[in-house]
Amino acid sequence: MLHVSVYIHHYSCVRSALLYRAETCALTSRLMDVLRRCDRRILRYVAGVRWQDERSSSEVAEMCGVEDLPVKFRHRRLRWFELVTREEGEV
Repeated sequence: MLHVSVYIHHYSCVRSALLYRAETCALTSRLMDVLRRCDRRILRYVAGVRWQDERSSSEVAEMCGVEDLPVKFRHRRLRWFELVTREEGEV
């Protein structure tokens, strides 16, 4: 079995891929649901929680200290908006 830090590193790489271009792409609610399910499935695998353990995905995310994916998208968009408005002010 791999060391826990390897799993955490893998999860951070996967999450970065899920959040790629989050600042500029327009997501439908269906696509956001697909991304959220993928994120939660991978997080459960990394945390070693099975569905038989009867824990909700939000409990697993809270246990691991991970923000919900739509919240992360919102943070990235706001950061991008701040950067763009700052650059427009300098021009």
